Amino acid sequence: MAIQPGIAPSMRTSTRLPLHRGAEPIREGAPIAISYAPSSLNIGARQAPVGGAGRSTMNDTIKLPEDCTDMREVRRGVDATDRELMKLLERRFGYMRAAARIKTDRNVVRDEARKQEVIENARADAEDRRLPFERIASIWDALVETSIDYELDTWDRLRRTD
Repeated sequence: MAIQPGIAPSMRTSTRLPLHRGAEPIREGAPIAISYAPSSLNIGARQAPVGGAGRSTMNDTIKLPEDCTDMREVRRGVDATDRELMKLLERRFGYMRAAARIKTDRNVVRDEARKQEVIENARADAEDRRLPFERIASIWDALVETSIDYELDTWDRLRRTD
């Protein structure tokens, strides 16, 4: 079975707390709205030829992990997932730019309590999904630290008077 664009695959029907304050609870299997640019990858859709080693071709379909039967399908899925992760990171760093714009005091950019909350939420979510939660917490720590550095740099750049 191929992934249908706009539909979150459901492995169980639970509701989890969101990763961030103020977000809606996450319902497994609930339809989600995802908009793709014309050149982006739709998992389960036919792909335009892009050429090059390891790239998708017109006849490629990205399959769910449990439907893969060879390493080529697995690698296509991993590559597609990596591209989607990059889009999500782009959005996350957009929120860091917004935070830098909104915060009037540079000293409030680093919020250790918030950092720990975000990391713990990711750790708990990973544990609920039976993923290597301690390693994912370490990844999240690096992500949050990188986000803080980016926000500080953006805060400084927006207020530079040279």
